[in-house]
Amino acid sequence: NYGIGLVLRSEDDKYPPGIYLYGFHCQTAYFGWKALAEDKAKMCKTLFVSVGGGPVGSFVVQYAKMNHPHLKIIALAGTQPKLDFIKSIAEHGPIDIYWDMTAGSILDAAVANMEDYGLIINFDLLFRRRITVRGFRSTDFMEQYLMQFLAEVPTLVLDGKIKPSEQRYLGLDKAEQALIDVHTGDNVGKAVVIVSDDA
Repeated sequence: NYGIGLVLRSEDDKYPPGIYLYGFHCQTAYFGWKALAEDKAKMCKTLFVSVGGGPVGSFVVQYAKMNHPHLKIIALAGTQPKLDFIKSIAEHGPIDIYWDMTAGSILDAAVANMEDYGLIINFDLLFRRRITVRGFRSTDFMEQYLMQFLAEVPTLVLDGKIKPSEQRYLGLDKAEQALIDVHTGDNVGKAVVIVSDDA
């Protein structure tokens, strides 16, 4: 009942027969684009829309193309094109903005091929609770918080208020097992290989 509709009969002079009306889906796409993507789109190269043939996705594709002609726009529609794209996504990236309406394997593939500081707008898993997910590296905040960290955390560790979690592997011959355990999730805390216990 939503999307774009043609007025066939009307009891309101503002909406005479023959005009087209935009419904809920266009509002979702428009509001989301304006609030979340438009500023970033001015500075980036690639937009990926997972359901390009749907009402929200098709509006995003058309609106982005109209207002940001510099963008490379990738839109998926149909099962086989989705499967083909997942296999070849690296050829199309890196992705700056991903408008996600499917999650699952397509989201996984997109995340693996996102540009640093990319943006994912999600309407499947996160939208109901308006969850924000932000990736970062510790170096992003090192300049801001390093001195505060050095003043606070070592004392907390020495006083026993924070107990670092580590699993020790004694001897260089245990390095291989340590690496295996890290990659299989069988270690507890930070894996530390102790080469020698000589003081």
